[in-house]
Amino acid sequence: TPCMRGGHQMCIDSESGIVYLFGGWDGQKDLSDFWSYNVITKRWTCISMDTRRNGGPSPRSCHKICFDAATKSIFTMGRYVDLDSRPNVNLDGDFWRFDIPSSQWLMISSSTALDSGPELIYDHQMIVDSATQTMYIFGGRAINPDASNVVYSGLYSYNIRTNKWKLLRNDTSHPPNSIHIKSRIGHSMLFNPLTRELYIFAGQRNKDYLSDFYIYDIDADVIHEVSRDYSKQGGPEAGFTQRATMDPELGEFYVLSGLQREKNSSSESVKNSFWSYAIKRNGGKWTRVYHNENTGAEYWAKMKDLEPVPRFAHQLVYDHVRKCHYMFGGNPGDPGNTNLRPTAEDILRRAKFRVRSQKFRELCLAEPEPSLTTLEFLQNNIATVVNHSDEGESKEFQSLAQYLFKYARPNEKAFLGFQSSGSNGGSNSVGAGGLVTTDTDSYDHSNSNTFQSRSELYELLLDYFPATMREPKGNLVDLIDAVPF
Repeated sequence: TPCMRGGHQMCIDSESGIVYLFGGWDGQKDLSDFWSYNVITKRWTCISMDTRRNGGPSPRSCHKICFDAATKSIFTMGRYVDLDSRPNVNLDGDFWRFDIPSSQWLMISSSTALDSGPELIYDHQMIVDSATQTMYIFGGRAINPDASNVVYSGLYSYNIRTNKWKLLRNDTSHPPNSIHIKSRIGHSMLFNPLTRELYIFAGQRNKDYLSDFYIYDIDADVIHEVSRDYSKQGGPEAGFTQRATMDPELGEFYVLSGLQREKNSSSESVKNSFWSYAIKRNGGKWTRVYHNENTGAEYWAKMKDLEPVPRFAHQLVYDHVRKCHYMFGGNPGDPGNTNLRPTAEDILRRAKFRVRSQKFRELCLAEPEPSLTTLEFLQNNIATVVNHSDEGESKEFQSLAQYLFKYARPNEKAFLGFQSSGSNGGSNSVGAGGLVTTDTDSYDHSNSNTFQSRSELYELLLDYFPATMREPKGNLVDLIDAVPF
C-alpha cells in the first residue's frame, strides 16, 4: 500500500471502479510513486514506484491530476519547489498525460508558459470537460526564484485536441463589466457537465481565508457571484485545503473540511465537518451532514477504527456510480503549520536536538557515575531546542533522562534517590518511573557502537538536505537504466 503522505493527488474512474494516486510529500521528500486502488476488490496495485523510470514525471507534491473518461487518460501539471532548491532546479512547468490502456506516459509540454499556458504553479485546481475535450485550470501560486514576488495564476482553458491554451481571466485581465474573481490557492473547483458550469469557492489568498462562491458559465463566458461569504448563509467556515466532490445526477456537491478559520477569531482549527450543497438556479442550500467538535489526541486514538482523524492536505474522491467517497492521507498535525515542509529555522533546531542528544548519550555512557555537568547539559543545551508542543519530540526528550540512571551502579542508586529492589547481584529494578537499571557490565564503551550511532545520526541529518546536496539513495547500479547510451 502507499505510505503516509500529504500534498498528493487522487482521481477516480467510477465506471471501472479504480482510484488513482500519484506523488505527494512524506515529511522528508517528494514522491513519484503511482498507485491504483480497486474499490470492488479493495486492493492496491503499484503501477510504478518511480514514474521517471517509466518515462514519466519527476517526484512532486501540491500538483494536480484529473481523469478524462472519454480517452481513459490522466493529466498532471504543477508542483511545489522549496525556496532553497529553486536556484538549482528547472522551474519550467511540465505537463503530462498518462494513457491508462497502454500504461504509457507522454510529456505534452516541457514548459506550459512558453505554450501560452500557466507558469509552474502549485495548489491550483484542474478539471476536464470530456465532452468537449477541454481542460480548465484556475488559481495556484507561481513558483518564482524570488519568494517576495507573489503571483497567483488565473483561469485558463486548454484544448486537448488542438493543444492550445487560452487565458480566460486573471487578476489584471478580465472582460469589461465582468465580476472579478480573485485568484487563490487551496480552493475548490467542480465541473457540472449537465449545466456546463464551474463552481469555484473557498481557498486562501495571502493570509486571508476565503468563503466566497462563484459560478462560471462556460458557454456564455460569464461569472455569477453566489455569495461573498457563504458562512453567513448557513455554510461552512472559511476554509483552506477543504476537499469537494460532486454528484450531478443528484444535483449536489459535497465539502469535507480542512483548515478552518474560527468565527470572529484569527485562530485555525481542523475538525471533521462534512457538508452538502443543493444546486438550484434560484439559490442553493447548505446542509451540515456531520460534525465532530472533538480535537483531543486521546479521543481520536479511541476513534481510529470508527472515524478518520481530522486532517488537512488530504485527498478525497467520489464514486458517483456507487455513491461512495474515498479519502487518503493528509496532515493531522499542528493546524497552525499549514506547510508540511519545516522551515529553515525548524530544520536547524531539529538538527541541534539530534546532535546534542547524541552527545548527551555519549557523555552518560562515558561517565562512571551521573554528574551535575551532564544533567545541566540536558537542561540547558537540549531542552532549549525541543519543540515541547510536539508530543513525539517531547517524549523523545523526556526519554533521554533514563541515560542518567540506566547505567548506574547499585551503590549509586541511593545517591540518585532510588531504592534497589533486585537481590540477585545482576540487574536491578528501580521503582520510580518504571525505569530499569542494569549494572555497569552493561556499559558499551566500544568505538564500534559509537561509530554506528554517529553514522545513523549522519544519515538522519542528511534527510534535512535537498537531494541536490547529498549522494543518491539506493544502489548506483539501479540508476543504469536511466542513463542514455
